[in-house]
Amino acid sequence: CANRMGLVRDCDLQRALAYSSYDLAWLTPVVFPLSMSLFTQGISWMLLWRERLQTDPSIGVLTGGLLLVETFFGVFCICSCLANFVTRDYVGGETACGFQGWYAGWYVFSQLPMLAAMGIITGQAVRRGSDTLPSPKQCALGVIVVLIAAAFIAALPFLGVSHYSFPKDYCSTDLQDRPYAALFLLDFLFTAGCIAWGP
Repeated sequence: CANRMGLVRDCDLQRALAYSSYDLAWLTPVVFPLSMSLFTQGISWMLLWRERLQTDPSIGVLTGGLLLVETFFGVFCICSCLANFVTRDYVGGETACGFQGWYAGWYVFSQLPMLAAMGIITGQAVRRGSDTLPSPKQCALGVIVVLIAAAFIAALPFLGVSHYSFPKDYCSTDLQDRPYAALFLLDFLFTAGCIAWGP
């Protein structure tokens, strides 16, 4: 598939422009899981707020960071899916594909490190007690660094590095392209190492 150094590979852009949304079949793979996840995220935000005084602030910051990533992706994803379903078309063309590719990439490259941090901190709290955890400010700084780094990595096609793809129904970072494949492998290995060996 040729690439004209745009945000989206030519063949993927043509697939996006020729896209026709599902009929009622989209209820099962799209609406049901997304609406249920947004519902449970709403409950999680409510519980995080309600139990903030009983929860270690460091764990609260990390949980809030992870929930932010999940909620951001879920809201934008369901809005895109609804717009495509209503028009039975891929709404927004290359611009929308670029934005969708960016936020999908941001989700992919921020979720793994956030999950690793949650696993490490929770394991540390269980093994050594919560008084040995990093401070809430340190946790907040870590969350901010992960979110900014993931946003930059997801934006590489805007800087002329790699591109977004439209494999079937959705634009995302092209994990089969070398830059993103290498970055994802490093992200995965780093996360797996953090979880396996801990702090």
